[in-house]
Amino acid sequence: METTPEFSTKELLVARHSIESGRDGAAVLPSGYLNFDLALAILDGCRDAITMADAHNPNTVIEKLETATRALAILQSGVAEASVKTARAHIEATIEKLHHL
Repeated sequence: METTPEFSTKELLVARHSIESGRDGAAVLPSGYLNFDLALAILDGCRDAITMADAHNPNTVIEKLETATRALAILQSGVAEASVKTARAHIEATIEKLHHL
């Protein structure tokens, strides 16, 4: 059985993959466009925060995931819009699952 941190880390990797897929599938990125890189940094920071806190309490993990979704909302424009929305939706679904633990 997965622990709360293991589950959330696995789910963040799925969200990360959606960002990477969007970046890799983009025909041409505008010069200086950082939304993909910033979104990946947000997800990595969230994962690290959960790991460093050794957060086995679902409420702590939910708080960190909610912070990540709010931060990702800022990057939901331009070429990254679709993949960031997908990542946010996945994280929101993860939060819902954690509410039921």
